Amino acid sequence: MSPEPKGNQKKIINDTEGIYLVDAGAGTGKTFTVSRRYAKLLESESDPEDIFLATFTENAAENMREEIINHSNYPLAELRDAPISTFHGFCQRLLLREGFNAPGYLGLEDVITTKTRTISNRVQENREFAMFYDSFRETHPEYGKFYRTVYESSNLLHLIKSLGVKGIFPKESGWYREGVNLLKGNYEKYLENLESINTPLQGKRGKKQSKLLKQLRKMKDRTFESEDLTRKQDVKEGKQVDPDVMKNAFRRDRSELFEFIHDLYFEYVEYALGRNYLNFSFQLMFAYVLLMEDNRLRNLSQFDYVMIDEFQDTNEIQFKLSLLLSNAGNILAVGDWKQSIFGFQYASIENITEFEDRLREYHRQINRDKQRTPYSPGKVEAIS
Repeated sequence: MSPEPKGNQKKIINDTEGIYLVDAGAGTGKTFTVSRRYAKLLESESDPEDIFLATFTENAAENMREEIINHSNYPLAELRDAPISTFHGFCQRLLLREGFNAPGYLGLEDVITTKTRTISNRVQENREFAMFYDSFRETHPEYGKFYRTVYESSNLLHLIKSLGVKGIFPKESGWYREGVNLLKGNYEKYLENLESINTPLQGKRGKKQSKLLKQLRKMKDRTFESEDLTRKQDVKEGKQVDPDVMKNAFRRDRSELFEFIHDLYFEYVEYALGRNYLNFSFQLMFAYVLLMEDNRLRNLSQFDYVMIDEFQDTNEIQFKLSLLLSNAGNILAVGDWKQSIFGFQYASIENITEFEDRLREYHRQINRDKQRTPYSPGKVEAIS
């Protein structure tokens, strides 16, 4: 006999209109509640094609699907094909079906075909990127001073992928939409983050060096543009990196650095497409661009209800996709911010801790030049 929902579980199941942020920790019956909510929507005459349920892994998606099948009278065949998947799985299917010309929106000549595969093995992609980087260095000698600061090419690959999940995409000339402002960063936020990683740590025998200073343990081997900064001791202030050095690093002219990042990023996307593969970051990028620019496809792809599980493991572009895929502003985000310490590499816990601010800012970005989401974000109801 199935258990009966209780307390806030009832509210989540029955209140389906509007935007909800649910803090659901271990043992709160999250899977039970989300699957019952889905079944409730089906009972209310919604079809599976009207509901997008995003989970963090394909295994979790299948478990959720089985729960829904077991507690719904809806035809099994239609539930088997229902859009219950990871964001990556959804984007991959969208691109293989509709994404042939998606690269063109960024000025890329290559296309996405049914032969375009997903590269998920980190070691394999590191090898591919290393080959690309060797070629890039030969064709771009003008960036020599930046090459001298790179010890592992995989660090640059990590940079590219981290920019992608933040919604920073390169075009043939310049950056896509808000990308350049996001790349420059917010000075106040920078200072806040700097303080958090540059504060000396408390150890058993007194203060230890900060996380930032610890990351610079190989400083003696590095090369700097400034003649005043040649050794680790030149940037230290006690147990931390000299805050003035870090502030000046943000304020200095970084246009040449941005050009290097742009060319490296854009040409690596070209390289990947030319070898018929996309990584997870590029899948999100092209799916987002496609939905932003193709009005017909976006209208066909939007859902009456969007539900996202494990929201603490989402990144910025997945949050934006959640808004873009909704046609009515009925969004349920379920997560546990306390699990962020175990989070996915590119996850952004701020998606939960700054949910309402991000919701309104991302909605503004999506609709800046035209209406893409036919709703305005109203009150967010938080449930714990």
